[in-house]
Amino acid sequence: MTSVGKWLYTNRRALLLLLLYLSRLYVVRSSFAGSVNFAVEPSKTDGAPCIDPRDSVAALTPTSLRPTAPFALPNPMEDRNRAFNGLRQRFGRLLHTIFLALHPQNPAEPGVIDLVDASIQLARALDVYFLEYGISRDSLVSRQRHFTITRDLIRAHPRQRDFPRLIWIKRAALYSSTRMFLHTINRDRSAMDDQLLLDLVHLSLSSYTRLRKHAQSTLISACAIYRRGWRLVLPVIIEALEKENQKGKEADPDRQKGRPAYMHLFSCHDCVSGALHVLSNKHCSSVAYRGTF
Repeated sequence: MTSVGKWLYTNRRALLLLLLYLSRLYVVRSSFAGSVNFAVEPSKTDGAPCIDPRDSVAALTPTSLRPTAPFALPNPMEDRNRAFNGLRQRFGRLLHTIFLALHPQNPAEPGVIDLVDASIQLARALDVYFLEYGISRDSLVSRQRHFTITRDLIRAHPRQRDFPRLIWIKRAALYSSTRMFLHTINRDRSAMDDQLLLDLVHLSLSSYTRLRKHAQSTLISACAIYRRGWRLVLPVIIEALEKENQKGKEADPDRQKGRPAYMHLFSCHDCVSGALHVLSNKHCSSVAYRGTF
């Protein structure tokens, strides 16, 4: 039996489970992709606070007004809302199970590490889990720009107050999107969110460029909407970077590209991939330079 045949025979159970999970993942990911304003998220208190006592106090954490008008199920205590959020938790557990199958914590355990396409599907599913809630800032700015252009094309003089029905519909949709955007920013994290963010950090440090780009884009967007998201993932990124630095010439050039290990850690000239690419993000670098993590 060849080495490939031995590997398939040894990991046949892991492969069958992985194929089963991936077949379910596409269906579940497509279902949750259209639920951006279906149900309001419940309050989350079991996530890591990541509070630096030098510059913040837990009791004085600012909160924003969150109108529930744009959502079909605005009451988190309703049975239908609880059922939907329960399905969302199962979706998160499914993603973490697939991550453990693709990237086992113990190298001796059977795993399917080199399936790049499967890992990319996992990164896309994580994108749906984190970002398909509310509306993004870019989408809101695009809708506002489209409304302004349409209104200015129809306006005959600066003081015009009478517009066609289309303009008022676009105006109402823009106001609804603005209310929805208040749910997107400064979201609290649960224990499941913390675990999946750490899984996403591991994918963003992958040796494969395609997977790394997908995961890094999702990680930067997710940390921007979650409260203190960068403080959670930054120690893991720096720890991984320090481990690669300690390897010296044996370091993985895809996880850490740029200057040798004896050069400065935060050199921005070579932040092109892996951990340095994530650290080059302006929000992440501001937290790193202040040392508030």
